[in-house]
Amino acid sequence: MENYKIACLGRVFFALLFFCGLSSFANAELITHDGLPNREGVKADPLGSGLGDADLPNRKGVKIPPFTVHSAFNTEVQFDTNIFLEDNNPKFDVITILNPTVGAELPFSDNLISIDYDFSANIFGRYYDESFADHRLRGLLEINWTDFKLNVADIYRFFSDRSGTEDVDRIERQNNYMRAGIATTGFEQLEADVGYTFGIEDFRAKDIIYIDTSGNTMTYNDKDRYLNVFDASVSYRFLPKTSVIAREYLGFIDYPSGKNSDSWYTETMVGLKGDFREDFSMNIFGGFKYQDYSDGSLVSEENYAGPVVRGGFTYSITKDDKFDVLLERNIYESTFSNENYYNVNHAGLNYTHYFNRKLSGRVFGYYQLNLYPSDALDNGESKKRHDHIFGGGVGLRYDIQEWSAIEVRYGYKQKESNFGTFDYIDNLVSIRASVGF
Repeated sequence: MENYKIACLGRVFFALLFFCGLSSFANAELITHDGLPNREGVKADPLGSGLGDADLPNRKGVKIPPFTVHSAFNTEVQFDTNIFLEDNNPKFDVITILNPTVGAELPFSDNLISIDYDFSANIFGRYYDESFADHRLRGLLEINWTDFKLNVADIYRFFSDRSGTEDVDRIERQNNYMRAGIATTGFEQLEADVGYTFGIEDFRAKDIIYIDTSGNTMTYNDKDRYLNVFDASVSYRFLPKTSVIAREYLGFIDYPSGKNSDSWYTETMVGLKGDFREDFSMNIFGGFKYQDYSDGSLVSEENYAGPVVRGGFTYSITKDDKFDVLLERNIYESTFSNENYYNVNHAGLNYTHYFNRKLSGRVFGYYQLNLYPSDALDNGESKKRHDHIFGGGVGLRYDIQEWSAIEVRYGYKQKESNFGTFDYIDNLVSIRASVGF
């Protein structure tokens, strides 16, 4: 996979695709200090047409005919009390984050091409060797006809994330997801969508993560994998702004190393999406998943059959107060020991109060339970691993203009595992400023 990065970059520029990874392929903890999904979290849908920016959602861009150009610069200073996520003798540091982004949209007739690049430099003060950079490149091609539209999409990432791995090591990796889909648009209440996704996950480390009794080893490189998913959905709008949606996924995960368990899965979900009332909106799905694992030479082949839940809802008590609820139950491919997957159960709550049109504050909290299906060794004892992860925090945001904002946050996160090596407590204080157009 040495030429993988170049190939992926080429595909993005020439195909102009954009898609977010599907559930079984992801490998990350869902939660961050914000109590919301991190960038490696699961998203069931493409992120949609055009370019967006979470820091400056109302920016308009600059029109340079025929393009609309967007750019932003975000800078953040963090005080992190436990940068290595250790249980004993935690180390603190001050981290400076420099995060420029740039992108462009090209509309033509009723169609659209967009592409953007996001770079994040994370610079440590006391432990400079821990500094790292993340890259994200994404694109979208959307072609509209009278009754149908074609979406061809891609997202490429090269990144490392200590809190996004099961064993708290900082492991460089890259992934790329590509999806092509056709959806109906010309029907008043009934819509349908079919698509195909190809994904690849490439770990950039040879660290040993498992040794069997015969001395055979498995490394992060042996966890490199490919994903092929076929999906279909049908939605019916039964209220002016609310639809019921049925979705079906058929996926195949392949590990070239032969040491892991290849698998196929089917997932059926039904959900509600839209504004049920003026003060209540939802995007919540539930259903059943079956995933069948083959016999890997070093990894467990435990199958999964059980319920899955994904999504959440927003309830506005008043025009100035709202609650966001996030729910997740699914399985993730594992990089821990000889496990083939782990089960994630997550619930998060976020309360936001708008003091005025520019100033808002929020309080958030979350809990997550990770369950592993097979026994693993911990100090000579064979047992099933489980992790409890919980935390919360507060934030204060001031939108100076639609092109600038500043935010101060505090987050607390604690992980308790019956494998004591993975216990930690972390406190994070940050201030983030954003400017852009």
